[in-house]
Amino acid sequence: MDKIPFVDGTKTQEAYVTINEQNYQVTPAVWTGTTPVSALNLNNMQNNIEEAIGILEESINSTGLIEGRLPTLNNVELNTLEAFNGFRYIVGCTVNGETITNGYFLQLIYTETTYRIQIHITAASGKIRYRIMNAGTWEDFVSIGKQITVGQEEPTNEFIGDKRVYVKRLDIGNLPNATSKNVNHGLSNVQIERLEGVATNNGLQALPLPFASEREASSSIRLQSWSSYITVYTGTDRSEFTGVVDIYYTKN
Repeated sequence: MDKIPFVDGTKTQEAYVTINEQNYQVTPAVWTGTTPVSALNLNNMQNNIEEAIGILEESINSTGLIEGRLPTLNNVELNTLEAFNGFRYIVGCTVNGETITNGYFLQLIYTETTYRIQIHITAASGKIRYRIMNAGTWEDFVSIGKQITVGQEEPTNEFIGDKRVYVKRLDIGNLPNATSKNVNHGLSNVQIERLEGVATNNGLQALPLPFASEREASSSIRLQSWSSYITVYTGTDRSEFTGVVDIYYTKN
């Protein structure tokens, strides 16, 4: 920062007014205040600005950002994380007591105790997730892009009205031989929105589920959801196929 040194001027003549070619001395206005515009105060203001810039640079240096490194958060519960805006690298951190994968982390705060957003990027895979604190309550982490694990509930980026859509993948095993098969889904108090799946035959064939045959109705495969299970119907022997079904639902 280049500072300009201010120096008070020296009075060389009293103030006057000229009337009919005659000069009359006048009494200057009188001012009061706690911070007059003076060379001393202007110089002090510059010094304060320079000091503030130095503190900011020192703070940035302490995080390692100038050196190209992120500061690290170790073994911290993210639900009760201190209030800060910025990037960190997290190691051994938890959400609701469960350890999450090490990676890059960004927190942005609008108000400290009511509105925040956290973004987590897994170091190894680059998987991106985010979650929002709304009115003081943290929502679940949501993956950007489709992330499905067999048997686990996963929030999606899809909404129906103001309700978030969740997905759960079921391993339905081998398809039935010209009959039906029930598979428990383990869900309750939900509204199932749709069923999607795929059945494969040792990698030789892949059929979407449900499957509608254009040539023979008996070759079709039907899916139906119930309160506690889904049913797979086949009109022919499909037992050489194994499948998975994704259940998309909202919570009541």
